[in-house]
Amino acid sequence: GLACRPRLALQSSSSEAALSPATEHLLSIGFSEGQVPKVASRFKQAFNPDVERSVKPVLKWLFSLGLSDLQVQKVVSSHSRIFGYSPDEHLTPIVQWLAAVGIGDDQIAKVIARFPALLSYSVEAKLKPTVQWLLDIGVGEA
Repeated sequence: GLACRPRLALQSSSSEAALSPATEHLLSIGFSEGQVPKVASRFKQAFNPDVERSVKPVLKWLFSLGLSDLQVQKVVSSHSRIFGYSPDEHLTPIVQWLAAVGIGDDQIAKVIARFPALLSYSVEAKLKPTVQWLLDIGVGEA
């Protein structure tokens, strides 16, 4: 468990205090101590002292979709900017749109795990026009 794991050694004590709560959450879902600095370096804003607003809600949201620990690790490792998105304002509308275009609830977690960058796209500016273009050129027609 977490109580047995040593704190991540960081370069400055002020950084350690700021990173410790986020580090603990990432360690709790199976990230190694070597992986955490890589995630932190990609999106430093997520590793602020207010982990209740930056890391916890996003991890909770990912797990609520049915992603496994390993899938969440993959999403966060490859797309750590996800910590900058609001689950309610940005992430949930993407999932709702995926469902509206016919991706079943059982497939949404797989889609997100396989294509985490999808979570950075705007439904209106990127996703809808791309799907419309695919339909316009005949993709998906029998």
